[in-house]
Amino acid sequence: MRTLGVELAGAGVVRWDGLDESGHQAASGVFLFALEPGAARITRKLALLS
Repeated sequence: MRTLGVELAGAGVVRWDGLDESGHQAASGVFLFALEPGAARITRKLALLS
């Protein structure tokens, strides 16, 4: 798992460069990502095509 950043309250954008925690390019596939606003946890799917 790789942490991409921490955002404060309000709207924001987090971009993933397609690299894994070792700095290698991630393979094509479906990934899960999670947002944790406060006590909630929102999980969604992301498709990476390379």
